[in-house]
Amino acid sequence: MSHPTQSMMISTNPDDVKDYRIEVSVKNNRILYYMHQMGYSTVSELCRDHGIDQSNVGMLIHLKKPAMNNQGEWRPVALKLAAALACSPDELWSDVQRHTALVSNKKAIELAECDAMDLLPANDSDEPYTKMVACQLSETMMEALSDLTNREARVIRMRFGLDPYKRSYSLAEVAAECDVTRERVRSIEMKALWKMRNKSHGKKLLAFYED
Repeated sequence: MSHPTQSMMISTNPDDVKDYRIEVSVKNNRILYYMHQMGYSTVSELCRDHGIDQSNVGMLIHLKKPAMNNQGEWRPVALKLAAALACSPDELWSDVQRHTALVSNKKAIELAECDAMDLLPANDSDEPYTKMVACQLSETMMEALSDLTNREARVIRMRFGLDPYKRSYSLAEVAAECDVTRERVRSIEMKALWKMRNKSHGKKLLAFYED
């Protein structure tokens, strides 16, 4: 019989136990988007058609392995995946994803029923799950963005498709909107991401993805 560890943070007081637990799984949405565009519904189908190792692709999708090695070169599997999806590696990974691997890509969110009632429709759709996850992420992300300048926040919102933008913008699109060069956009984005990782709100955001 296994026993709970301290890392599970299980309360010994029944009154403190929440009513709902939502399991969040973080993945590389860019890869999933291009897979859908190419007509693939499963990773195994994609890997079988193009002769790519499925386990390595799975690690890239689940952000368990960075797309670049320590020398700043694209991993062979990343190049194969980009070729299979008819795009460049730059389109599949953000600057952070290229060099960073998550310790864990899963997180449990616990909510009391009084906090979850507004998110629960009367039908059997997946909407409650989506709304609860989005609510938690949005609140933390807005706090992290408050550490940035107006220009930095705008670039991050555009690059990651955050409110009020409905989709993620490419470097070229952001450069055109902000009337600067692509290199300048990349510089602003990297500086903003550094702030978000190292400021107090950014650390809270990173903690959301860690067990």
